Amino acid sequence: MLYFYPEKYQLSPKNNKTMSQVAEQRVGDMFALIDKQLATHTYLVGEQLTLCDYYLFMLAHWASGFNTAPKDYVNLGRFMRLMAQHKVVKRVCEIEQTDLSYYN
Repeated sequence: MLYFYPEKYQLSPKNNKTMSQVAEQRVGDMFALIDKQLATHTYLVGEQLTLCDYYLFMLAHWASGFNTAPKDYVNLGRFMRLMAQHKVVKRVCEIEQTDLSYYN
């Protein structure tokens, strides 16, 4: 939220860009941790798809415009491409008019 709406978290709009940059770095650090976890797992908590994976996909997809996007991480990128192929994800993105070609 800090990345997308920095103006809601401060009094001076002159700091919006800085706040977004800091938020992007913080989320990037979290993506790096997730990328390490996915180095030995197909999904976030192992080999079985869970609700956590759908939630991670959604949150990570929102960050697709970051300088280092989730798909740029080796393991997280693989995960994003895999999740983008799931029937449920495709259907939700169709309803939401979200383009998944980014993960091809």
